[in-house]
Amino acid sequence: MVSLTITALNSIVPFGFKKMVLYEKYSFADEVNVTLARTVILKLVSLVVLVYTIYDSVNCSPKDECNVGTGDCSELRVRKRFSVSQPL
Repeated sequence: MVSLTITALNSIVPFGFKKMVLYEKYSFADEVNVTLARTVILKLVSLVVLVYTIYDSVNCSPKDECNVGTGDCSELRVRKRFSVSQPL
């Protein structure tokens, strides 16, 4: 769910940045630089949130002496891909 939200925000928010720059009355060079900086910051924040979400779902604590999670750990959902190759 987090990845879908990040994808939606990365698709929609840059258009908002372009609209914001029009009202801020920058020169063209500054307009490009500000829009680029805002977009790069958005992408980096999205990456940090995604990495934290994945890390949080993989790293479960507290753990017992066998390094097995004993707390409120959600079960990881892993997709399995099967490829069947048939000889011709």
